[in-house]
Amino acid sequence: MSNPHALNAVCFGQEHWKLIAKGYDVRAWYDEGVGKGTGGIKSPVRQSLEIGHRYYRFSSGDKGLAGHLGGGWWISYEIYKHILEFSKSNSLDLPYAARLWLALPYDWSRVDRLVSAVLCKPIDAYQGAGKQVELKDETWTPPQHQKLTQMYIPGLLQNSSVNELYKKVWTKVEFKQARTGKALKRRAMEPA
Repeated sequence: MSNPHALNAVCFGQEHWKLIAKGYDVRAWYDEGVGKGTGGIKSPVRQSLEIGHRYYRFSSGDKGLAGHLGGGWWISYEIYKHILEFSKSNSLDLPYAARLWLALPYDWSRVDRLVSAVLCKPIDAYQGAGKQVELKDETWTPPQHQKLTQMYIPGLLQNSSVNELYKKVWTKVEFKQARTGKALKRRAMEPA
């Protein structure tokens, strides 16, 4: 169910956010009228996120604070736990297991940081099963035997009603090295 009082509610009335959630290149969509893109969510559905719950995302160490917390792609604790258990039971490192389950090509992200935060204000997200990613030289397909829900949270970095929404909605932020689980200090998350 969605929340009309979500701090990013305005985003759900702007089609480009849903196109991004579906994996489309928005510039090509508007400039050329062509639906180019890959990855994303098959059939995104707007859902409210639970205040007080911790959410996770894999990120690249070269992103600044805004890139880590303002990036739109997140997963729930349950999905994170599933990926973590899969990595342990198959003797894989966590970043590689995340790549497999979330279809994250090497060109898109280093997947060397695990960011988590507790939601403290109401926001909504597009949620659904991830799609296949087709790049020039490679294809990434999320496992088909068990669908993992991915989420795209529009407007965290900027939207037409609030800039830097990520600073208002996340609390108890944690940064870890994805491979080792070693905690990182917040200032270490800023690029050198």
